Amino acid sequence: MLMNTVKHGLAIIADSYTPILLLISLFICGRVWKQGYKLYVTRLLGAAFVVYSLMFIDKWLDLWMYMDLDYSTHTAASLAMIIFISKNKTLQVMQNNSMRVRIALGISLISYAGIMKFLNYHSWADMASTAIVIGIIVNLVDKIIIKSLPVPYRS
Repeated sequence: MLMNTVKHGLAIIADSYTPILLLISLFICGRVWKQGYKLYVTRLLGAAFVVYSLMFIDKWLDLWMYMDLDYSTHTAASLAMIIFISKNKTLQVMQNNSMRVRIALGISLISYAGIMKFLNYHSWADMASTAIVIGIIVNLVDKIIIKSLPVPYRS
């Protein structure tokens, strides 16, 4: 009985994690939009494009299945938004405490992965393989987007 209550509580946390990151990401987009940097949102859209394009490619070609793994959309979306949030320099908290915030974001992602593993959503290998691929591609796409934006958007 207690274990079911714990699992239910952890499932609520797991189901809330990505939406909370999305709200933070949208808040950042809204804030920079008000500052006149309307194209900044392309960085978040680029990250989302990578996450869901890879998801569709995996469904089509079964790339992760060939490795006896499962593409973790939860991990991919969360990591993409953490990358977006951690690279943002417009928030005061990021200007003064960027390393602390990045460490906290990393700890939150590892904790989220631990919850997903405990709840049997994904294996460690599922999440690690997804995170490695998504991390590399999202960072590359973000660099391409940044280089294509006018100079004021490059923060």
